[in-house]
Amino acid sequence: MTQRALNLPDRVALRTAPALPSGEVHAAIGASRQRVYLWRQHRGFPASAGGMLDTARVAAWLTRRGCKVIWT
Repeated sequence: MTQRALNLPDRVALRTAPALPSGEVHAAIGASRQRVYLWRQHRGFPASAGGMLDTARVAAWLTRRGCKVIWT
């Protein structure tokens, strides 16, 4: 699945941290909770634990779909 089909931005800025709050990741990607839920169910987006997302897994998921991750 390409970034265009998922409506992902060309670049996503993520804070350098082991885990980020899911709301922060949703905002960085520009996707609603509902859209991310669908990606999780059908596209393998990483699951959250306690409202936190593993930053490395999110970055890998984005990179595999052609999105450039910019670390801040």
